[in-house]
Amino acid sequence: MARSDRGTYVDRSKLSVGNWLDQWIEGRVNLRPASVVFYRVAIDRYLRPELGHLRLSDLRADDIDRAFTRIRRGLDGRGNSVSPALIGRLKTTLRAAHNVAAKLGLLHTNPALHVEVIAHVRPPMHVWDAATTGRFLNWTSDSAQGALWHLIALFGLRRGEAAGLRCSDVDLGQGIAVIAVQRTQIGRAVHEAAPKTKAGARSLSLDVGTVEALQADRAQQLASRLAWGGAWVDSGLVFTMEDGRGLQPQYLTRLFSNACADGGFPTTPLHDLRHTSASLGLAARETLVEVSKRLGHSQLAITADTYTHVLPVVALASSEARAALIPRTVTPICAHLVPTPAGEEDAVPTSCPPRGPEPLRRRRPRAVPRDQRPKTVAPPSGLEPETLRLTVGRW
Repeated sequence: MARSDRGTYVDRSKLSVGNWLDQWIEGRVNLRPASVVFYRVAIDRYLRPELGHLRLSDLRADDIDRAFTRIRRGLDGRGNSVSPALIGRLKTTLRAAHNVAAKLGLLHTNPALHVEVIAHVRPPMHVWDAATTGRFLNWTSDSAQGALWHLIALFGLRRGEAAGLRCSDVDLGQGIAVIAVQRTQIGRAVHEAAPKTKAGARSLSLDVGTVEALQADRAQQLASRLAWGGAWVDSGLVFTMEDGRGLQPQYLTRLFSNACADGGFPTTPLHDLRHTSASLGLAARETLVEVSKRLGHSQLAITADTYTHVLPVVALASSEARAALIPRTVTPICAHLVPTPAGEEDAVPTSCPPRGPEPLRRRRPRAVPRDQRPKTVAPPSGLEPETLRLTVGRW
């Protein structure tokens, strides 16, 4: 009766899915602006038209299945077919909202937990090799964004992190840059906030080449400031427009695309330059933990799942380093293969026996038919060259 007098009473039997989604999104706190925009689009454009009229207590998994089937047949906001990734995000939104409803006693179980959707396949990454990356950095070294591309290629910054890098967070004397602000763009509006996760706020140790590139960029910015005079906008950012205003993240994507086209380089999204930085770091024997911290990943599993195509190179480097730690006085590698008896061409190679005072006696091979002999196939991936040269034989 008190809630009814205050106007806050809600009859659970009449609460619809649409009304509950509105209450859920209004009760969320600490949401980033981009997340608020997506939830609003997901609710108003897709979920409310299909499920909003149903009572929340009557919602079942088959209702969500039929709704997703109808959504999948339509188009998204850009006129394209609805992708499995969007369906997956809609399911995540419903699941999160109904988890709260179940905790509040509005639902006995969460129906979204029992809905199966098509698994989203991550699109392939297009990374450059070291030679292509070097040619691109040489091509753009004298441009206004040369230091920006240099920093992203070597340290794997996100475009919003590079656009939000402040002069106060960079100490060129000590060679340290702190990532503390990220600029995100929603439409034409740009928002500045802390990185999305705690791991995103990180400190980077700059090499000598990066320090020199940032020093040259700062000198160029000072020259522009003198040229613009009173019209200069003091944004406090490292990378700015000619008049000092901050860069929009989407504008950086267009600048990178234009630079690739002008230089004749393979067209690739700007975010793939971040993937290039991670791949080159792993190929340069940088550990997975170091790469994960440098990129600002919240979990090591994200780094491992994203860059599995480079991990064989890391495994080979680890094998080489591990083998180099073992002191050896005699090389256990024979310069020739072990002779095999007649009819034993399928003998497996092995290492040579140590030289002793008495020669080893050769054992007679067992009389096993050729088609019944066990065959062992050992993949050479991750083995150092010394192990690959070992041979196995029968003595």
